[in-house]
Amino acid sequence: GSTGSFLTGSSSLRVDCVLGEGAFATVYQATDPMTSEKMVLKVQKPANPWEFYINTCLDDRLQPAVRHLFCSIRSAHLFHNGSVMLGELHNYGTLLNAVNIYRTLSDKVMPQPLILYFAVCILHMVEQLHSVHVIHADIKPDNFMLGERFLENKCFDSDSVDHGLVLIDLGQSIDMQLFPEGTAFTARCLTSGFQCTEMLSGKPWTYQTDYFGIAGTVYCMLFGTYMQVTNKGGVWKTNGVFRR
Repeated sequence: GSTGSFLTGSSSLRVDCVLGEGAFATVYQATDPMTSEKMVLKVQKPANPWEFYINTCLDDRLQPAVRHLFCSIRSAHLFHNGSVMLGELHNYGTLLNAVNIYRTLSDKVMPQPLILYFAVCILHMVEQLHSVHVIHADIKPDNFMLGERFLENKCFDSDSVDHGLVLIDLGQSIDMQLFPEGTAFTARCLTSGFQCTEMLSGKPWTYQTDYFGIAGTVYCMLFGTYMQVTNKGGVWKTNGVFRR
């Protein structure tokens, strides 16, 4: 079974269930028996201290008013063959889950006003990240979590950012402050469906990979499927037909 316990310093946590499994990590929900507080345990093999480093960069550089737009890791436990990170729990699933729920309904896709709203939120979040010189480098619908704020929040005031979308998984992120100004990259990410057009055509890239990820995420909300791109006569096009 997935239940068990995890020791952190002098305290012990109860592991409740598996929340998700990826290629490099398994994410569990855990409870502190003393306080009944629920949290996330991200178990990675091999260890990934980099995600914790990027998390501390965000703690250090972001304005406190926008820090909640990104997942937060309260502690990291690093071992020679793996790592365990304790983070806050966002328990209403991902944007991808939401897209898949709408696929089962009569309209098949999310209502367009909601897509517009989420698109504005996502642009705002990524703008904050880039302003502190961090590239997320893995933006996709699976990496946006819906927090309870969105469901409970009655306030749609434009000054309130309590929309409850949280950008997670900073394990692939790039800290541009570690590089000389003007640095660009030529590597191609391993997730083939999320290779930006610069990667596909062998051009150098930096922040473009996140803009491509935003486009792919909005496309997924609009069409209910992942975006694919092809180059026709020097112009990159998606496989979707947009309604007028």
